Amino acid sequence: MNWVCWCHTAIQLTAWELHPLIVSESHHLKGIGRQLCIELEKILRSKGCLTIYLGSDDETGSTTLGNTNLFEDTFEKIKSIKNIKKHPYEFYPKIGLRRFYI
Repeated sequence: MNWVCWCHTAIQLTAWELHPLIVSESHHLKGIGRQLCIELEKILRSKGCLTIYLGSDDETGSTTLGNTNLFEDTFEKIKSIKNIKKHPYEFYPKIGLRRFYI
């Protein structure tokens, strides 16, 4: 298992971004992504992190957010997102993380 994360100890940051999270397709559905998220959360919590921003681009039109203007009715579009072509954005809520926005 390889990590692609570096936490700089000289700076106290309270928010980090996890983007992208990539697991080889041949290893999907084996709990690897979940374990990576759990371990990252432990590491960042020990460093004083309060928030992890999760990113999941849609550059292939795999959701209703793809190929649309997200500057119009942004939050309404996010609330009603639909998965069209097995986009991995549903992974995060599946492992217990929640969507939050102001």
